[in-house]
Amino acid sequence: MKAIKRKVFRSLTSRNNEIGIKEFDGFEVEIGERTYNVYRNGYNTVHIVDPATGRSIFKCHATEISEMNAAKTAVKEFYRYGNSLDRFLEMTKTEEYKTFVDIFDAFELAWKLEEGLKKQWGSE
Repeated sequence: MKAIKRKVFRSLTSRNNEIGIKEFDGFEVEIGERTYNVYRNGYNTVHIVDPATGRSIFKCHATEISEMNAAKTAVKEFYRYGNSLDRFLEMTKTEEYKTFVDIFDAFELAWKLEEGLKKQWGSE
């Protein structure tokens, strides 16, 4: 695992059968030759997120107090599960993956437009 650094990013979320986008304060980490986002939710579940789709590609339980150590644990677990990275990279070649990229891009655009409107009208 190469350097890990702090990053604020957005990821897809699902609640009550509704899909949305949420901003997370997490980390950016290189796994293989690609960069991924990592965050820990309030239940000590650490997610590794594909930044192109905003989807979690791996999750595990981590009890470390330090968020950075929890992120490192998730990356180690990801590698420990053998072919997880290879399976994900194969999936990136499919039409389904390209569709998820397009969907996430649309959510990102909507987020940026909403943020722009908030700034323009001075509200949150």
